[in-house]
Amino acid sequence: MLKVAFALPSSKAFSRLIPPKVPELRKVTGRFDIGGSPEALSISKVRIEAEGPGGLTGVATGQIAKLSLVPSFATNDIDVELALQSPSSESLSQFAGLNLPELGAIRAKATLGDRGDLYAVTGIDASVGPEEKPAAHATGEIGDLLALKQVAVIGNFEVPIARLLGPDIPTEKPSLGEIRGQFDLSNVDGSMGLEKLNAEAINTGLFSLSVEGLFDDFVQRDDLKFQVSLKVPNPSTLGRRLGFDVGRLGALSFTGHVSGSDEKFLSEGKAQVGQTEFSGTLSGSIKDTRPVISAKLTSPVFHFADFGLLPEADAEKVVQELEHRLFSGDPIPFEVLKGFDLDLDVLLDQLEGVALDIDKAEAQLSLKDGLLKIDPLRFVFVGGSVVAHLVADTHEKEPKLNLRLEADESHIII
Repeated sequence: MLKVAFALPSSKAFSRLIPPKVPELRKVTGRFDIGGSPEALSISKVRIEAEGPGGLTGVATGQIAKLSLVPSFATNDIDVELALQSPSSESLSQFAGLNLPELGAIRAKATLGDRGDLYAVTGIDASVGPEEKPAAHATGEIGDLLALKQVAVIGNFEVPIARLLGPDIPTEKPSLGEIRGQFDLSNVDGSMGLEKLNAEAINTGLFSLSVEGLFDDFVQRDDLKFQVSLKVPNPSTLGRRLGFDVGRLGALSFTGHVSGSDEKFLSEGKAQVGQTEFSGTLSGSIKDTRPVISAKLTSPVFHFADFGLLPEADAEKVVQELEHRLFSGDPIPFEVLKGFDLDLDVLLDQLEGVALDIDKAEAQLSLKDGLLKIDPLRFVFVGGSVVAHLVADTHEKEPKLNLRLEADESHIII
């Protein structure tokens, strides 16, 4: 019997035995007893320790009943217990190749064995977050470890929504609640992804959310499909909770499909703001740092009050508010227009909440490289129509506005 001990600066020497997507380990140390002959070695009392990114540490203990060096390298009857832990989930983000939120400490255990010529990991039991109440927990197995195939993992999660939104979201009460759900991670169809995902918002009176669908491929990130239902009873309250002002919007809701990838998205369904209903599509490209968004929306009845615009009984207040917005010293926030491009087509069959009896309104809005065009903005009412053409150039230090109004045969240029 030979007792062996070793210490290596990294796991490169074991690259053949480590899946290609696993980050390089460092400070690998170990010991084991070895006996037998080159044709049939036995390795016992194995203990290997290693460190990885993000404070990850791992320990492997167990034995290999038979290891052959000639005529070729082969192993049989592997029985090794694996244990991993990390003070943060950074290492999990690196392993998955995703930009995951920080969820806390990682704890995992499993058994490494062999199935014919394959190395398999069974009895996977992993959790992330506080030990008494994990943010996520998963169990399952990997049938082919080296190729990272035959993966079958199921799990559940309950994560504070503020964590998913990032560190800039205030954490004081009232809480945003948690997002809770279940997932099925596998690559049975040849791609590693979430074959099933169900999630819902809990412990929050600010909104309700349910999501059901799949994210088929983590590597290509080209097949994301979800059915979404969202309701926000009071957008102003939720906006203040998230640190921004949404005005006096009416209750929000959306039901529909969302599909796409990490480069583009498409949303189809019905949305409602107060009593105003919209239907249509919203699509976009997010492959560059400058998002491009396109939308086609229609509404049978548009209620001004649902968007914080006062009813006609308060017309004097409306005028005062418009005068303040147009002629006050407060700068118009054009900077927000420089961060994305937009192509919007809106058709409103009827408008409620204004003194004029407007039968129909339509608008075509484009925003490209900071140049905003609303051309045309058309209102059709009993006895005539008004068409507006607006251009706002935000490139210069002092943005320029050009507005031209056409009322039947009259032209007004501002």
